[in-house]
Amino acid sequence: MDLTCYERALYVISLYRDQDAEDRSRALETIRQTETRPLVVIAMIRIAAMLAKNTHVTDGFAEQLWKSPYCELEDGILNITDQVLAALDDDPAQAGYWEDMLRIPELLAAQES
Repeated sequence: MDLTCYERALYVISLYRDQDAEDRSRALETIRQTETRPLVVIAMIRIAAMLAKNTHVTDGFAEQLWKSPYCELEDGILNITDQVLAALDDDPAQAGYWEDMLRIPELLAAQES
């Protein structure tokens, strides 16, 4: 897996606000039609796992993974990341968290090499 897969995964995860719903649908459809879908889904899982662990919502994350069939796996992952990101947005102590989020693709891609 390379940096591009992680960047695509983070892009879809970042579209969690209501005004982004149409863009997210298009991005998901594009991913689902590519040969790299499995790699992007794995990248989404890794990013979501990192978020879930750091925000202590690991039980909900695990439940979303085992309840979602593969054809809807992205939706299950995004349910968790949406909840985490919305909570971070609402927490004044987390101001500026998105700058850290932007480093995640490079961090995870570096683990692959």
